[in-house]
Amino acid sequence: MNQQVAQRAHQFLRENSNTVKMFIFFEALPMEILDKIAKELDPMDRMVLQKVNRFFRDFIVTWNPGFSYISLIIDEDSSTLWLDNYHIQYRDGQEGFGMASMCRVSTEGRRAKNVQDCSHVELAVRDMLRIAEHPKTKLEKLLVDFRISNRQFVNRGVEALFLSKNFNQIHTKAVEIVTHSEMGEMAILPKLKPETLSVITLNMNGCIRDGYTNGEEQVARFTAISELDQCKQADLIELKTERLKSEDFPIERFADFKAVSLHFKNPNNPFQISDFLRWRRILLLPTTKLPWFEVKSSGYISRNTFVRKLGKSAIEVKDREGVRHCKIPKTNDYLEVDFSRFGNRDARIVMAKKSYDDVSN
Repeated sequence: MNQQVAQRAHQFLRENSNTVKMFIFFEALPMEILDKIAKELDPMDRMVLQKVNRFFRDFIVTWNPGFSYISLIIDEDSSTLWLDNYHIQYRDGQEGFGMASMCRVSTEGRRAKNVQDCSHVELAVRDMLRIAEHPKTKLEKLLVDFRISNRQFVNRGVEALFLSKNFNQIHTKAVEIVTHSEMGEMAILPKLKPETLSVITLNMNGCIRDGYTNGEEQVARFTAISELDQCKQADLIELKTERLKSEDFPIERFADFKAVSLHFKNPNNPFQISDFLRWRRILLLPTTKLPWFEVKSSGYISRNTFVRKLGKSAIEVKDREGVRHCKIPKTNDYLEVDFSRFGNRDARIVMAKKSYDDVSN
């Protein structure tokens, strides 16, 4: 029966090329992917048939993509979609980003196909969502890398391409979003299933204080991130930035999170000790629930000045160099400040809430 369905599917595609011309050409996919996605039909065949023929809809429900890793890279004139170890390349015609009337699709070992009336970013996003949003897709990690400027992100309407779809939420354990636009993470995060999400990594390259934003807008940006259920329920959220000023990070917005890592990657823009002390004061509040906060920074920060600024209330711990304990008022808990990996050109400091009732500490 399945073989008959496959034959009818291919016949339908041959006879209705005009109807399906806006869908990716399944012939562009390598056989290794086709074999993994389904025994008789590849995913794009099935998505096409789901749209245009009710006869195949029940059969489509049985499709299991079977991928554990999906990566989408959006560049100025091309996009790349990785499905585990296989990739599909989408490239615009000569008219440029957001202006192309044709997209060329190619993969390893297969002949390239041209798709009319569609830009590379439209086609790549659509194909990624069809696989990632499928209810049987269970990802270990999703990576979305926006290598385009803020202006291109806005002019092309990239965020709308993601939010215009209204299918199932994406099931993934981890997500990493690399963006040069402050809207990048907001295009992806709301599409993720909160219950399955464990680690969120936001790699915010070059999009802070770059002529489009300022300190107040950054507070608003982090506030928007902190209000998402996906971020609140994650076991860890990593925030990596090049241009964020430490004074602009609103740690109070993350007071109820499970774990937060903040990484200042630019050696010319390390965090300020005064801002670290402000973060510590907030963590010492009995009402702050955040149990683990990590700060990493490139660039020179004086270790001696840091230790001196911690003050006498930070008690040294016997046989543990670079560790101090700070009592949390009105509780039997304390904040452990671990700066044992504080170097001359980089620093890693972890503040973790612990209890004196726990004899292991």
